[in-house]
Amino acid sequence: MTLNIGYGWVVIASLWCANIFVVLTGFTLGILLPDIQAEFELSPVESGLLGSAFFLGFATFSLPSSLWLSRYSPRRVTLLLIGTSSIILFIQGWAPAFWVLLAGRFLFVTLSVGRATPEVMLIHQWFEPHKVARVLSINFSALGIGQTISLAFGPTLLNALGNWHNIYYLFGCGMLCATLIWYLFGKEHPESHMEQGDRGLMAPLKVLREHRALWLVALCQV
Repeated sequence: MTLNIGYGWVVIASLWCANIFVVLTGFTLGILLPDIQAEFELSPVESGLLGSAFFLGFATFSLPSSLWLSRYSPRRVTLLLIGTSSIILFIQGWAPAFWVLLAGRFLFVTLSVGRATPEVMLIHQWFEPHKVARVLSINFSALGIGQTISLAFGPTLLNALGNWHNIYYLFGCGMLCATLIWYLFGKEHPESHMEQGDRGLMAPLKVLREHRALWLVALCQV
């Protein structure tokens, strides 16, 4: 396969546009939580549930999503998940009650987890094997920078927008822009082919039965 490495970086940059809003949503909660607690009169347990929703979503859906979503076109899966994520962010901004916000946050992270598999598939399509580790390292570094930005500028953003609802509306608009960017620039490699084999609906369950160690790997994320 002849790889167009230059356009591969365009694909990765398009993914980063969405990833940054996942990081912002995840790591600004600590800054927004005092206002959310005051508005909804949350108990410590409810605050804990809201804070743990991201980690619970990752632990619950990482393994199933990697098995099922790898059967489909990574470009289409990514487009669907980014677009739906933007809607979920608007729902979180609108949230009139705690349980709406909690459900929205949990759904948002499950959609974000679902994008991990197609993202890795796209990296393998566009980059030579010996460069994949480098691309993944740069990707993780970019996420770390996003976390730093979230904590450093989150308070300023909250002061500028007035309340936490507007923060989520802003993130929703940003994710909509990321959806458009992915629609325009996100592509699969023209020479890529889906792996042949058993891709029926129950194929992932067969994998889990044959490789019991995968359950241990999933539990280690909790």
